[in-house]
Amino acid sequence: MDYFRAGELSSFKEKKVIELFNQFDNQVIFTVTLKEQELGKYDNKSDINHIDYTPHIPCKLLSPEYVEEFVENIKRFSLNINS
Repeated sequence: MDYFRAGELSSFKEKKVIELFNQFDNQVIFTVTLKEQELGKYDNKSDINHIDYTPHIPCKLLSPEYVEEFVENIKRFSLNINS
């Protein structure tokens, strides 16, 4: 749910949204793409389990070097790709 940060959301509004969602009994997952200057923003928040995807290689599955591994993985789901 990335829409609550659409545009420039103030820190006050962001804090309020997080407080409201923390009141739910069920699990709530927000995904947010942080700007470089925001890295570490949630490090000291005990009510947020943050995951840093910075080291992740985007489009790894689309790189030719990973095609064989990808095809082998999808076979586990009874899917087959013919080239």
